[in-house]
Amino acid sequence: MKRSHTIILVALAILGARSACADSFTVTSTNGGKTVTDTVTTTLYGTTTITWAADANIAGGLTKDSPYWVDGINPDGSMSLGTAVSFIKKLNDNSYLGINTWRLPITILNDSSCSIALSQGNVGYSCGMPLGTDGTANPAYPYSELATLFYEVLQGSKNNNILLEHNSNFSLFRNFQPYLYWSETAQSQPASQQFGYDFWFQNGFEGTENAYDSMYVMPVSTTSTGQIPSTTPSCAAVIPNTCPDGLESGIGLTTTLPPSKITLQTTLGGLLVYDPTLDVSFLANANLAGTLGHDSPYWVDGINPDGSMNTTTLTNFLAALNNPANPYLGITGWTIPTIAADGENPNCTITAPMGEASYGYNCDGTASQLGELFYDQLGSGAGQTLLMFTRPLDPLKFYELLFFNNWQLNYYWQCHPLPSDLPGQCEPGNSNGHPPSFSVLTGYQGVQSDPNELFVFLEVPGKVLYVRNPHGGLHF
Repeated sequence: MKRSHTIILVALAILGARSACADSFTVTSTNGGKTVTDTVTTTLYGTTTITWAADANIAGGLTKDSPYWVDGINPDGSMSLGTAVSFIKKLNDNSYLGINTWRLPITILNDSSCSIALSQGNVGYSCGMPLGTDGTANPAYPYSELATLFYEVLQGSKNNNILLEHNSNFSLFRNFQPYLYWSETAQSQPASQQFGYDFWFQNGFEGTENAYDSMYVMPVSTTSTGQIPSTTPSCAAVIPNTCPDGLESGIGLTTTLPPSKITLQTTLGGLLVYDPTLDVSFLANANLAGTLGHDSPYWVDGINPDGSMNTTTLTNFLAALNNPANPYLGITGWTIPTIAADGENPNCTITAPMGEASYGYNCDGTASQLGELFYDQLGSGAGQTLLMFTRPLDPLKFYELLFFNNWQLNYYWQCHPLPSDLPGQCEPGNSNGHPPSFSVLTGYQGVQSDPNELFVFLEVPGKVLYVRNPHGGLHF
């Protein structure tokens, strides 16, 4: 039986014809465009009606006197998984938009359309897609809901920001954040019970992260006249509730960092920013790759339109910047921020086993160069963006923030340093295929899968006072 769709003619008149593999997509009349409804029929599940909140970041617009507010929501609307569970409960307790069956979206672990197959659950790009004419070849369709929303409903494409590529259905939503959103599905692995699935609207990547990370929340409600999935391990779910006990709200801070210091110095006319604590010079442009044209000698294949890239592309990008015949700004030694060789940091909220990188919030100091910049120099705090300060702040700190430009409030790559005979250099990947990362949206240090695509922040060792002009002379 071919997959059929429930279609509302008014919606078709507004939206136009959709491709044969795309879902019907309607705006519910009862809420005046405040919800978006997708109805699909497959032989596996029967008819499923999925209703989304049209506001893709409800929490970001709440004040503390709102009946939907819960402690632990960050100022931008992001939150931990435990806080997300409490937030969904508040929406249901107060019948947000007249609905009391809200939940976090589902992810199906045996999603056969994902690009990476793992024993504990598939991840990667192109998840949530129908495989076959009736959609039954992939049990995750349409119940890997965030992925299906990205690829099927909004026609997003892998490696691309949803704000940059989408179809007309995108206009039915508002406040989409090109960042990570929580799923209610827990990672199916005993040692990782506090990890939940997530989906990245930055690039279409489905993955997992520790429950204390801060992500956005997009509530969904489901009406099904047929079968529904019955084996999804999930958190705060109604299909069914198998979330591990003890999932706590908040971001799990165990340390308080001292006030930040004013020590950053601009050099080379503001092109570089020297950090004397780390003895490195950061490039002031926090997303150089996103500003390069294809005709630039430093542009390489694999750089996405927004400047993000995977670690293979990152290796090639660094090689182009360090080309001895034409190094960027006349400087060699370009690399990305490092974490400590052993990865350990007592300030981090989550201590990893010996020899692995600690992760979480407050990873600062020499154990994490981006953490030192984020927390100790620019004065931001856990769960806060670079523009939201919660710790004691000297008035000059905002001036220091202006030393930089083009920050992407998202995840950046970090790397492991190479042996001591190669000072200032680092390895973009690592042996287990999970290189370190750092979010300047929330101050969270984590790890990513190599195929994922993050932004790149550049540095060179030491303080650069001048560079040699390749045509002769010095440039200060």
